[in-house]
Amino acid sequence: MKELSVIANNMANANTIGFKREGAIFTEFINAANGDIPDKGPRHSMSMGRLGAHFSHFSYGELRRTGGELDVAIDGEGFFTVEAPGGERLTRAGHFLTNQEGTLVTPDGMPVLDQAGGQIQIPQEVNRLAIGGDGTISADGIELAKLGIVNAAPETMSRDGGNLWIAREGTEVLEEPRVLQGFTEDSNVQPVAEIARMIEVQRYYDAGQKLLEMEDERIRQVITTIRQIG
Repeated sequence: MKELSVIANNMANANTIGFKREGAIFTEFINAANGDIPDKGPRHSMSMGRLGAHFSHFSYGELRRTGGELDVAIDGEGFFTVEAPGGERLTRAGHFLTNQEGTLVTPDGMPVLDQAGGQIQIPQEVNRLAIGGDGTISADGIELAKLGIVNAAPETMSRDGGNLWIAREGTEVLEEPRVLQGFTEDSNVQPVAEIARMIEVQRYYDAGQKLLEMEDERIRQVITTIRQIG
């Protein structure tokens, strides 16, 4: 059921900009069947599977042309930095817009940060807004700011909801990012693969349910037999 939940979440985010597919790691706990007696092999042990951890696939999604002035995608490694209520967060979702104050924000209203960690202001009356390949934002030829694009080791990153990430051991500025204006990065979820996995997991679930029903019937028969003997 936990695996099905992970798959369902992936499929629900198949069209979410910059989403990274999630997977589950299951471990097996083995213990001696007779308490303190040392394990003497499979016939004398009990095992139980459990969800050990979640992991994320950081492969890049397809870059899709949108033509939006404030749509940006990172071609290759790197993450945008945004100011969330809990502090600085990372994201690959480059679908940005401006709020009433002219601040560059995410669709959830979180400010997008520049290289210095400050908010980015876009003038209200701009004829042409350009975002260079290094993340430099210019309005009518005047440089305004440079997008804060950083990198972090995947094993140190954890999800924070809303397509955001926390880098537990800090980040480093990406010196030569490749930014594309007018593009966004698609989710790296492959719906066909997720459906195939869902069918496979559902079969395992059905098999497990059948085993439980068989065990329940066996216990009922034992109880019935004992009553008849008594």
